[in-house]
Amino acid sequence: MIGTSLQVGETTDPDLITQAVANALEKAHARRHSDRVSAMILILSAHWAKQAREACQLALKESRTLQIWGGVCQGVVVDAKIEHSRPAVGVAIIPERPDRLQKACLTMSMGHDDLGGPSTELASPGSAANDAGSDHHLGLISHGVNSGTHPRIKNGRVTQSDYSQIIINAHRIQSFDSLGLEQLSDWKTVSLSNGNVLQAVEGQNAMKALASPLENAHPVALRVGVRRQHLIDWLPVVEIHSDGSMSLAGKLNIGEEVCLAARTARIAEQEISAWGEQLTPAFKSSTRKLIALMGGFERSPLCHTDDPEWHKIRTLWPNTPMIGGLGQAAWIRSPDVAQGAPGALNHRLSASFICF
Repeated sequence: MIGTSLQVGETTDPDLITQAVANALEKAHARRHSDRVSAMILILSAHWAKQAREACQLALKESRTLQIWGGVCQGVVVDAKIEHSRPAVGVAIIPERPDRLQKACLTMSMGHDDLGGPSTELASPGSAANDAGSDHHLGLISHGVNSGTHPRIKNGRVTQSDYSQIIINAHRIQSFDSLGLEQLSDWKTVSLSNGNVLQAVEGQNAMKALASPLENAHPVALRVGVRRQHLIDWLPVVEIHSDGSMSLAGKLNIGEEVCLAARTARIAEQEISAWGEQLTPAFKSSTRKLIALMGGFERSPLCHTDDPEWHKIRTLWPNTPMIGGLGQAAWIRSPDVAQGAPGALNHRLSASFICF
């Protein structure tokens, strides 16, 4: 069994760490002094940033394992419940499993930016021999005020590196991605631009040509998609000007194809429902399973009061252990995910369904 626990309090009380580890061990049916733990994931809310070292040492003492990975991020996700406004501790305990059953691996990363590609750590001697197409990567960009580095946890200690990684070996893994974007216009060609300002599309001002609303209803909810080398860059709309031009969070060029899209709850919910439809029977029937979730801040109460996709996740998998975090942006690389939207995105919600 996989054990998860979420503990929330009004202060960063060490008892939250103790209770979270104890509850997760109990749910995993792991005996504290005799059973070996393959991995322990420890996710802390931003309130713990100055006490991460003490929290990590206490978790190590309570679990008696060095295989602790995680760190501080903006929001903690356990069993589809999100906590970001109060001090929170999320723990997942993964007991050891025979090597012969390990056919796939998931590399989970937490850092200050997108790592840009698989780490050389993937070739470590302890990794399982993987079947073709069984390498999965799930990453979270997380940092504090003024881009200050949040503490990361690796091998039971707070690491001085800008990022940390853990490799989780399993029997089978499926990964899914949700951007939650609804296309508002057809693809059209840029006829006038100036740096990051989109001025005209096919002879009309950008706002009119792309059927844009008058303003962003939510923080960075509107995005201009730009087709580049068979991939789509989704550039946030920073401002819509009175002359119909748009300031974007990135440059574009005359002649490029663009469209307008918006993050909508309806599309997000549909994409989550599709995850359930595409899951293999192996995951549905297994009693040893875990869902690892990572998302950008726009896929959470940090930006939206109404997030029906989280309700959908709880409805579809009410008894499945889940662990994850919310940060500035999330990224995913997996044979299961079409790489139509490269890089880390703050409106991305990604998940790996792990069958041990």
